Amino acid sequence: GNRRSKDIVPGKGGTAKRREDPKRRLNTIFEQALRAMMEQNKSFPFQSAVKDPAYRKVVSTPIDLSIIRDRCYGLASFSRGGRVQTLYNSKKEFEEDIALVVSNCHAYNQYREPQLVVDVMDLERVCRSKLEENACAIAEAEASIQLAHELADLTTKLITSVEFQPFVRPLSSKYYGGKRPLALHTILDKARAFGYSSRREWLDHLVLLRDNVYDHCSTRFPHLLRISDLLVVRGQALAGIDAGPCRWNPEFAQLPSVVTW
Repeated sequence: GNRRSKDIVPGKGGTAKRREDPKRRLNTIFEQALRAMMEQNKSFPFQSAVKDPAYRKVVSTPIDLSIIRDRCYGLASFSRGGRVQTLYNSKKEFEEDIALVVSNCHAYNQYREPQLVVDVMDLERVCRSKLEENACAIAEAEASIQLAHELADLTTKLITSVEFQPFVRPLSSKYYGGKRPLALHTILDKARAFGYSSRREWLDHLVLLRDNVYDHCSTRFPHLLRISDLLVVRGQALAGIDAGPCRWNPEFAQLPSVVTW
């Protein structure tokens, strides 16, 4: 196979550094839709918390447009069902908060001030229109966020496997000619930072980790060779794609469940 051991760790100037954070991009779109709502004069009653003490007797989960705006900026959190949320991960999450503004208004004002119910529904339509204008950009950002979550979960499964503990943290750089070696936590950090554009790219880093082990640890830590091949095989299974043949080609059924190193 191709040998890439000269790249111990992917360079800081690579695609991960250049790629824009999709969660920020997504929340910018939501903030723009919210701004279109708040520019309407009829939005004023919904821009801040209701002060009436009787409101909490009717509405169990109060929310207003300023809370949603601050979430889009990452400046505030909102507790829903015991789960604290900050930046939105999806259009669905954002729309749920907008819908909560509408339902709270309906519950409290349908008899007190029915015009406010009409107004808030008009504002919701303004929001939906803005979201529809950015449907493609939203779908692209959501896909990137979903991929990051999936790859972080896959990497965590590898990290928590007993047999792969030697690769969780980098070995000393002295075994790698003074260079900083790749490790599972490096891959996890990259996944969480939206640094991968595909499962293939993630699997390529597992292969690079394996190749580094073969090229730099075969004399001092020969037992790690088989484990690094198993790491790639496990990664293939998790990612659902093929990384090519193993370098060791061992009988993996013979690998002990606990490895001393």
